[in-house]
Amino acid sequence: MLSIRTLGWLSIVIVKIPALFIAHIFRLPFSKKHSVNHIRCREKLKLVYPLLMDRFFILRSFLLFPVCLFYLASQGQYYFDNLTEKNGLSDNRVTCFLKDHTGFLWIGTKNGLNRFDGNFFKVFKPTSSNSISNEIINDIVQDSTGKIWVATMAGLNIYDPATGRWETMMPGTDIENDLPNYIIWDLDIDEHNNIWIASDTRELSVYDPVAKKFTYYDWPSFKQQKMFDGLSRYRSIQKIVRKNETEWWLATTIGLCSMNIQSGQFKFYGAGYTASVKDLKYDRSEEHTSELQSQNRIS
Repeated sequence: MLSIRTLGWLSIVIVKIPALFIAHIFRLPFSKKHSVNHIRCREKLKLVYPLLMDRFFILRSFLLFPVCLFYLASQGQYYFDNLTEKNGLSDNRVTCFLKDHTGFLWIGTKNGLNRFDGNFFKVFKPTSSNSISNEIINDIVQDSTGKIWVATMAGLNIYDPATGRWETMMPGTDIENDLPNYIIWDLDIDEHNNIWIASDTRELSVYDPVAKKFTYYDWPSFKQQKMFDGLSRYRSIQKIVRKNETEWWLATTIGLCSMNIQSGQFKFYGAGYTASVKDLKYDRSEEHTSELQSQNRIS
């Protein structure tokens, strides 16, 4: 569909410019007072008008056709750039993306975190000074204050763009208020700016950055139920997606599950043999899970 602005410009090219050109040739007045010469010009115009209009129609069609053709062709056309290690990317094995509030593109890879400004890459890797804790990046999110949260294979990292400083969270000795595991597979942020954390094989947890407090949901007990006998012994949450205000979808190594925040209860929806669900997307407008990526199909 042509926009209103585009139609406006086309009307100027097709109608107004030819009309002004004719008026200039015959010196047509733009006031209500007409001299004898003006009247004679009008009489001449009446004789040649059909011919002029015919020629102008042909000329307009000839000039406008390529423009319209180019416009219509460009509407459904996409252009792709292939950015690799040759362009400055730290590793070609890309794991995750985030476009932050300022427009930077954050790219997680198997060997470093990258920030892309449209021209150049800035690479973050572990160093002896203040830096990210691990080079294998599993997920990236941004909270409402602008901080970047990065899930890695060795700790949860928080980057403050305002100061350029990193903070790292690791499991410690406080079992009641600590990161459940070194390996963090996935992150999400709710409407209260709480950070939801899917740790390898351990509890599903949520961190309140203001109160600096963890809340845990008992995935380890749920995954040991008898109904999972015969499935993989490696039982971990891999991806989390918000379903509504009280529920989360969970992509796990033993199938599709959900968790209710109010009751703390988990629910199992199904799986085949070694049905490890790698990723999922939830279509909230249709109230159903729109896409599942798994090793075996879940019915």
